[in-house]
Amino acid sequence: MRYLNLILIFLFCSCSYYSFSGASVPSHIKTVQVVKLDNLTSRYDLDLSDVLTEKLIEQIESYNLMDVENDKDADSKISGKIKTFSDDVSTKKDDDNVEKRIIRITIEFTFYDNINDVMIIKDKKISLSKEYEEKSGEQGFRTALDELIDEISENSALSLMSNW
Repeated sequence: MRYLNLILIFLFCSCSYYSFSGASVPSHIKTVQVVKLDNLTSRYDLDLSDVLTEKLIEQIESYNLMDVENDKDADSKISGKIKTFSDDVSTKKDDDNVEKRIIRITIEFTFYDNINDVMIIKDKKISLSKEYEEKSGEQGFRTALDELIDEISENSALSLMSNW
């Protein structure tokens, strides 16, 4: 019991020193232009540029740190590229049949301060993956892709809006 108390005290104290340093967005930046992401992959059929850009905008707006104004006169600009997209075999069964597949997406972002003409974040890479069952077919692929897009959009917005 004494060890448990010591562990709890340690955890409590260590958590008190952990801090979120706040938004990395400079206080003078109130608006942001989010440029449609360039799709550098060969998967144009998935509409990745439109879907990921829209999800990123939704995430930025949900944090209420800046107003999204897709106007070149905005205080700042976020641009980016979808660098990679893959849908590969993840695991096989003993009989060499595919059991699971994995989707991977890598995005690279730049966040620019238009007012002071300086780069806030340059070439920030976010890469995530999601597995799905091979037997689930197209439906499994679509579900995994939707979940992956949601996750990578959220992680991207957090990464662009915060400074740990």
